[in-house]
Amino acid sequence: MELRVGRLENDVMSIYEMLTTVQTTLVEHTQRFDGIDGRLDGIDGRLDGIDGRLDGIDGRLDGIDGRLDGIDGRLDGIDGRLDGMDRRFDGVLPDVVGERPRIVFCGEAGADSTRTREHRYDTPGNSFWESLHLSGLVPEPLGPGDEDRLPAYGLGLTDLVGRRSDADGRYRFDVDELAAKLARWEPEWLAVTSKALGAAVARHLGERAPSYGVSGLELAGAPVYVLPGPSGANRRHDYDGRPTRLAWWHDLAALVDDPHAGER
Repeated sequence: MELRVGRLENDVMSIYEMLTTVQTTLVEHTQRFDGIDGRLDGIDGRLDGIDGRLDGIDGRLDGIDGRLDGIDGRLDGIDGRLDGMDRRFDGVLPDVVGERPRIVFCGEAGADSTRTREHRYDTPGNSFWESLHLSGLVPEPLGPGDEDRLPAYGLGLTDLVGRRSDADGRYRFDVDELAAKLARWEPEWLAVTSKALGAAVARHLGERAPSYGVSGLELAGAPVYVLPGPSGANRRHDYDGRPTRLAWWHDLAALVDDPHAGER
């Protein structure tokens, strides 16, 4: 009996020793896990710092993008101003045309002259604006500075642009560009303000050069009417059987409200 009790005491002691070892091991592992958690918390903190720095970089990049957009806008503005300067030095002014005009008057631009201009038909002695009023196409006298008022009367201004070719030095008019504009505007009449312009349109269409008045030509669906040149240098006693240039303007004014005039 004493032997059995002794053996049991030894077994109990062994169990206590094992439990003590297990408890020590658990404490050690717990401490190691706490250390790992601390290191992970440190890594999370560092990652949060990296995220913050990346957010800062994103903000700076957004700022750079905004500045670049501003630079692009300024460059676009410069391009627009340069285009405007090019047009002025070429003698090409912006078109003045409203919706569905009755008449679009077409002059010449881009000639070899180095003169720049602010308005159309503004040279001394030019009769365009006077004829516009005397023919009844506008109810009051207007001048070159009033061109923006013409769309209110169903009238418009454009130019047939001509340039000298670098290849052969020949002077050519861009009739295709004018035709594309007329297709958008759909005027009742295209009135060219010289025989030279009428001849350029006719040549483009493969037709003979017209005289003054209704030409029988159509460009992009618009019948073409040829007016005498209004320049002060174009003064004489006969304009294809008419004593004055104004007579051809009166005829044009009479045609505007005639729905079958372009069919003649």
